Amino acid sequence: MSKSTITKGVAARVAELRGKRGMSQEAVAAEAGINRVTLARLELALHEPTLDTLARIAQALGATLRVEIVEPRARRKGGN
Repeated sequence: MSKSTITKGVAARVAELRGKRGMSQEAVAAEAGINRVTLARLELALHEPTLDTLARIAQALGATLRVEIVEPRARRKGGN
């Protein structure tokens, strides 16, 4: 997955969750302790947030930030 694909996916998900919660960008940004313009740029995939910022946005949205890092199958099968 390319960096731009990840950024676009995060952007879409944040905007989707915000819409489902009926929250404005101002409300989410204030709750997360970030600037509204930063959130707007994130939702447009123009800004890549740090994990800390993303975790604060998730918390403001009443969501969790779930990250899984899985070892590739080829390495597991080879025993390396």
